[in-house]
Amino acid sequence: MNVVNTLKKIFCIVADYREISPLLQTLSFKQINHNLYSHIGPNYHLDLYIVHVWGSMAMLEALQNYPRSSTDYDLWINLGFAGACSPKIPLGKCYNINQIGKLSNDSPPRLTEDLHYVLESLPDSLPQNSLVTSPTTYHYGFHETFKLVDMEGYAIASEAAYYEIPCAFLKIVSDYTIPGDNPLDKRAQKLSENLTQILLKALPELIKTATPPKVLLPCL
Repeated sequence: MNVVNTLKKIFCIVADYREISPLLQTLSFKQINHNLYSHIGPNYHLDLYIVHVWGSMAMLEALQNYPRSSTDYDLWINLGFAGACSPKIPLGKCYNINQIGKLSNDSPPRLTEDLHYVLESLPDSLPQNSLVTSPTTYHYGFHETFKLVDMEGYAIASEAAYYEIPCAFLKIVSDYTIPGDNPLDKRAQKLSENLTQILLKALPELIKTATPPKVLLPCL
């Protein structure tokens, strides 16, 4: 963790460029390599890492290929789209994730008995919701207990917990978990613009309040 530089060092992790492209146009980033972009703000140093691939395995490999991620940062933030598992959750709404679980490889997937993670001390500026991470694209219809679903969050939470790094997850609802609903076809640009503005507004609060994920028992 950064203890020398007075600027807070933030590692922002995104799976797909389309989820956050407006951020690169809003802030003055310097491209370091294919994946990494760097920006110096008024009281923070923000590194944006775009994996360009969805899925937990790709995310874990990306983090392992960038070992500084576990030593050089005061805060991790995972931004991205998430599917809604209930029609009561509105499209385009952004949530601060407070619990993360893992789904199995079954068809349809079920909640596994792997450790679940809870994120505490979340800011009040955004509503909170729980997240499950699926190994594949989840289009199995609505679910009685699942709220939001993505493909990377659990991998990031497990790494942050292992290294005791404070982290936050901002997920904007892009689609419903029903067959044929593709957010990248219809809503990606507007969603990514909104997600960028929400991040910039919430960033000072996240810097102050984020804590490392903790193991949650029992499961969700």
